[in-house]
Amino acid sequence: MAMTRPRPDHGPAPTRLARRLAVVAVVAGALGHPGLARADDAALAKREFAAGKAAEQQRDWTTAAEHFRRAYQASPHPFSLYNVAANLERAGKLRSAVEYYQRYLAEAGDAADEERVLSTIAGLQRRPSPLEVETDPAGATILVDGSPVGKAPLTRSLAPGIHQVAATSGTLTVSRHVTAEYGEPITLRLTLRADQGTLTIDADVVGARVEVDGVFLGVTPFTSAVAPGRRVIRISADGFPTIERTVDVRVGQAARQDVTFRARPAVPPPPGVRPEPGGSTRPGTAGDPHRRRTTFSVDGGLALAGVGGGFAQLGAGVRGGFGEYAFRFGYRAGEDEFGDTAGGFSYGGVFRLHLGPTRIHPFAAVAIDVVSGSALAGLWYEAQFGLLVGNLLGKPPLGIDLQLGVGVGRLKAADATRTAFPISVGLVFHPR
Repeated sequence: MAMTRPRPDHGPAPTRLARRLAVVAVVAGALGHPGLARADDAALAKREFAAGKAAEQQRDWTTAAEHFRRAYQASPHPFSLYNVAANLERAGKLRSAVEYYQRYLAEAGDAADEERVLSTIAGLQRRPSPLEVETDPAGATILVDGSPVGKAPLTRSLAPGIHQVAATSGTLTVSRHVTAEYGEPITLRLTLRADQGTLTIDADVVGARVEVDGVFLGVTPFTSAVAPGRRVIRISADGFPTIERTVDVRVGQAARQDVTFRARPAVPPPPGVRPEPGGSTRPGTAGDPHRRRTTFSVDGGLALAGVGGGFAQLGAGVRGGFGEYAFRFGYRAGEDEFGDTAGGFSYGGVFRLHLGPTRIHPFAAVAIDVVSGSALAGLWYEAQFGLLVGNLLGKPPLGIDLQLGVGVGRLKAADATRTAFPISVGLVFHPR
């Protein structure tokens, strides 16, 4: 079975990489990845996956997305989420497609195709939206962001963002603020009547939703003609309490409301979005290997020459950007000045520099430890070079990295300074 990557202009033809990923997805699902799934669940996931591929061959994108979603429910695997997203994109359901792409990145961890998926998400968010405007009476002049664009009825495309769409005829004007995103169509029906009043609403949050008598009419900043009388307005924005007011609108007159959202509670970001310093967010960084995270490690190894012996250590630290700082504690065995085996507890710190953004990348590290034992004591200096395999084991919210290293170390004791060449194998645990 093949897994296809999103290529909306070229149909369902799979790439070589997609075929390989599809095989991995099915096999991993059958084996119960990321947990041990029951045999009937694995069989169901396999059937749904096959049905999804069959629907793709028929170019029935919505049905294919639903089958892949069921495959994921039966035996969760990130590649099923990717297939859901790809088919929703082909079906034109771009907002839902972005949500599933972000879920894929969050669950896949440091995905090898993360950069390309992020680029796809950005492209979908930048799709222009078709705009259709009708007026009563017909023939009113339509303005977009203050510039005339034609007479109603009118159809055109809008670039992503918030726009003011206005209709004017003689002395009458009515306007709406609309948000174009994900290529979603926008339809406006604007009525210009001499027996109406004008309602203007300004808020300290751009894009807040405006409802008049329970009917959504636009977003702030808002100006529109409305029927006269006592009107109930509701202004809402994500992360803020909804504000409700009553306003009297009179024929031929303008009513104005200024709204301030005072409470600003923290709002969890959508799937695949991580907060950055300063409180801003950016999409698709769930798998970013360089975002700040706490790490816990366990490692051990042997010293091949010089001091000899072996070591075992536990560590805790913080990884951020390309750097990682950790404190470690352990036990180190070696030879004393008489060549006899001795040992002592050690504690100290390590700085590790990650030399690449990919899931598998090299690293370089330096460490200093204090070794405290009756026969083996002193300062241990070490330089290390190795390879990190990210998210080898574990599933959200826990990731487990494999760390392999070789290095050179010197134990500076009171009697002498001795050299060793340690090799190490370790596991690094971190939240995703």
